[in-house]
Amino acid sequence: MLIGYPFLCWRFYGSHPVLSRNISAEHNARFANIPESDLAAPLYREALEHYEALLGQQRGTLDREWPEIYPGDPLWPDALAYLDRSSQVRDLLLRASAKPFAGFHLSLHPHLYPDSEPAADPASVRESNPPALDLSLDSLGAYRAFARLLSVDARAAAESGDAARGAASLLAMFGIARHSGEHGLLISDLVALAIDHLCIQTLADVLVYHPDLFDDAQLRELERAQRAFRGGGPLRADFKSEEDFLADAAQRLYTDNGKGDGRICADGLRMIDTMAGGPGRLSAGAAVFGPINAEFMPSRLEFTGKYHDAIHELEALEALPLWEWKERPADVVERSIATDALARAKFRMLLILLPAMGKALDVHETFTQTRDAGLVMIALARYRLDHGAYPAALVALVPDYLAQIPPDRFDGSPIKYRLTDEGTPLLYSVGANRTDDGGVPCEGDTTGARAMKWCPPAEASLAAPGDWILYPSPRPEPYTDED
Repeated sequence: MLIGYPFLCWRFYGSHPVLSRNISAEHNARFANIPESDLAAPLYREALEHYEALLGQQRGTLDREWPEIYPGDPLWPDALAYLDRSSQVRDLLLRASAKPFAGFHLSLHPHLYPDSEPAADPASVRESNPPALDLSLDSLGAYRAFARLLSVDARAAAESGDAARGAASLLAMFGIARHSGEHGLLISDLVALAIDHLCIQTLADVLVYHPDLFDDAQLRELERAQRAFRGGGPLRADFKSEEDFLADAAQRLYTDNGKGDGRICADGLRMIDTMAGGPGRLSAGAAVFGPINAEFMPSRLEFTGKYHDAIHELEALEALPLWEWKERPADVVERSIATDALARAKFRMLLILLPAMGKALDVHETFTQTRDAGLVMIALARYRLDHGAYPAALVALVPDYLAQIPPDRFDGSPIKYRLTDEGTPLLYSVGANRTDDGGVPCEGDTTGARAMKWCPPAEASLAAPGDWILYPSPRPEPYTDED
């Protein structure tokens, strides 16, 4: 071992990664030929300047509930006053959300604060070809903040009877959701889904408490915006960008033998330390034992191969509708990577990274259901405008208001619907227990979190009784001084 150690050290310290791809440049190339007039980024930056000035000076106690503030809440008058002061922000967001593209480039530096860091050195390799995991995505937080502002604005507009303003704020939320997913990254995709979901929730609240606010033309426009989000059909996670990020990590962690393979090297371990929040240096122990430990770590081909195996398994599961799933995505990931204890130790990093991608499949199915419920909700509102009452069954909506009744993602049968004793619609899914409980939610589950949590069919009998209520959703109880 002592004889071989110098060779291991020479190979560990003397070999270096080769950067053959520039992921940020590849992603930014899509904006190269887009006219400046089609980009929303300058408007978003201007909106954020005004928005943050308001945050720092005037919102105060509203933060404890924002954006879950409704008429009747003690803070509602404060919310209205804040919205009035935010009118310039809202106007900028309406203009920005209508642009075809946001146009924020992937780089090391913040999108929304271009002057907040020292000037970049274009000659630096880190600047010209930055690690994908270090790229700034600060615009995603701003998108969510903007959507929350517009959500409260839409409810305020409904309360005052201003249909045009309410519809405009909702449409702007759809536009912001579209911009959020522009880069195709998994995290940006999830933010886009969350904003779209907030828009549907906001519209649902308006339709419940102000059913006569929107006319048919406005409802049709909202329906078109919802259908246009992600092209309609079941929402699917796109792992292409995540595979690009994995390829970038591999080219920085490993050497390259020109045939797709390579070994972990000292530069790679320094990068792992940086990813973990460290200074990017080898500890004394890693410096001594790193050359030996590297021999037991997966090769570049093994690392990327296992990753792609797991992704292919997830894609195969995702191709099935939720009601045909037999196992959790996280279990699919573990089965495809860690066949035994040795494999679990060897591919520990992948077992940390990949479960988040499995979780994305659950999220996309959940949002597919809420998106479908949103379209039914709009169809019900349009039917009521024409007929003066809601239909006794969803089949009455086809084909004039809906092309077809969407499925319940838990059992594959049509989404569940009935009229309440007051003649108002109740839309629901059977939820995790796969049993139609007549639209009665799980006890104490006001948000539907328990009923919407998928489990394998074999565990359905263990799920709490109750359905997942899709429409209407109850408003939260207002905060009190005691709260």
